[in-house]
Amino acid sequence: MDDSNIETQELRLFDLIDHFCMHIKLSAGASDSAANTAQSYANAMTVFKRFVRNAYSRKRGFKAPYPTSILDSDVLLAYYDWLSKTPPSQGKKQPPPVQEPDNTEDLAPPPPTPPARYAHATIQHYLAATKRFLSWTVSQDYVKNFDLGKSEVKLKGGRGQSGKAYPHRKIDPNLVKILLYYDQQPLPSDPDPDDPNLNNLAAWHKKRRKAALLRNRAIVYTLFDTGLRVSELTGLKRDEIDRALKSVPLPEDIGLQVVGKGGRLRTVWITQDTLVRIKAYLATRIDSSDHLFIGSKKGKPITRQMVWKIVKDGAKAAGVGDFTGPHAFRHWLARQLFNDEENPVPMEDVQALLGHASPTTTRTIYAPHSSKARLHKTIKKARKSPEEIVKQQNAKGQDGD
Repeated sequence: MDDSNIETQELRLFDLIDHFCMHIKLSAGASDSAANTAQSYANAMTVFKRFVRNAYSRKRGFKAPYPTSILDSDVLLAYYDWLSKTPPSQGKKQPPPVQEPDNTEDLAPPPPTPPARYAHATIQHYLAATKRFLSWTVSQDYVKNFDLGKSEVKLKGGRGQSGKAYPHRKIDPNLVKILLYYDQQPLPSDPDPDDPNLNNLAAWHKKRRKAALLRNRAIVYTLFDTGLRVSELTGLKRDEIDRALKSVPLPEDIGLQVVGKGGRLRTVWITQDTLVRIKAYLATRIDSSDHLFIGSKKGKPITRQMVWKIVKDGAKAAGVGDFTGPHAFRHWLARQLFNDEENPVPMEDVQALLGHASPTTTRTIYAPHSSKARLHKTIKKARKSPEEIVKQQNAKGQDGD
């Protein structure tokens, strides 16, 4: 989309938001991960529109689609305050409360249900989307007299000590039980063509159940090896895998090229154990799709929702924490790399493996939680007493003489 064709004198704030959403969707290109990010930003901007209607129509008398002049340096802080206090929009009306029988009047009333609020991570995502929108409007010179830097400073200062640190994800130490659960599930036997009681539909369902179980095994093992984001997993292609499967014997590790956030390429590695499970799954495939993992629609990649269901179902069956999702494998991998006491992986390498644009992201999300014990051990090993330091300095002085 050519942004230079936009006539700024006719634009209003909501028009700009619509143009921005179209711009990021077109800029995403063919990358599934970038397309998902663009869509999530577009969804976030609908919430920003809701804030504008509330803050400027009801309180200041402006009308949609709103002039861009309403944007001032307080907009980010006001939006943050609104997100912190406003319940998420309810798509459907809640059913009326069930009337209690008369004989319960002597019982203590239940505690009041706390009002729904946006989660901290959701607020951060909505703010990030709005900052990107505002940055785009400034870079394209669509707004006048708006200082984005000052707005960000006010947001940071206004949040003050109330700003929460990154909420580190809980990782159940029994996460590997999900892999074992799928390994232990018995495979349906192949249909017997001589069975007179087996019709074509029953045989098809039997083959489909077997293929689904083999696929689920391969998916959880791939997540465990690579720490891929869900959108990256669903975007994997068969070509590199097919080439590896032609090797005899199978290689111990193979590298896969992955397109991550921002269209950044990186390499991840899967082990021979995972490759064996992928090979068993692909042996059940008769389609010509180039997607590595397919879903219920013929030839189409598996959906993000189905990947979540596979992990959640495995976690529930294996007794793993109900907060466990596909992203837990990503955190698990990073912490294993950081916590290796003998050969800890440098942060820059973990950053490259996970596909973070900045080492700050890697450090903020993983390093503080993961490396405290190792850091403590390193400090104890390196720390010397005053006597030892003086003795060491005297020894160096004598060597210099």
